[in-house]
Amino acid sequence: MSTLFHEPTLFDSPQAAAIDDHTRSVLALMDIDPIHASDRLTVIRAVVETALAREDRLADPNEWRPKLLDGDGVSTVHPNTIGATVASLRAAGVLVWDELPERWVITTGSTSGNNGKPARVYRLAQLPDEAR
Repeated sequence: MSTLFHEPTLFDSPQAAAIDDHTRSVLALMDIDPIHASDRLTVIRAVVETALAREDRLADPNEWRPKLLDGDGVSTVHPNTIGATVASLRAAGVLVWDELPERWVITTGSTSGNNGKPARVYRLAQLPDEAR
């Protein structure tokens, strides 16, 4: 079982995930755009709160994505910021993927047409700066 404070195991990722230059550029643009800053923080809060509520610290997208919807089921964040924010958290080593078969889920309740598609379930390895 993994927690925020644990001894390293075979499945711990000691380094951040590599991202290509194009992705890094897009993430940087989204970071400096004030319109997306609140969306990014909303996504970070949803992911972190979901993971912290679980003993295994897993951030299942089927559990945190509903936190991004209003009472009518409409997304409260720009859809492109969701994937970009998760990618930046992974690149920073905040989220890690243990590469185990059970770390995949089938997406449900998506408002972007991703229902039925596989999605990775990441583990919260450390708190992001925005959550400290």
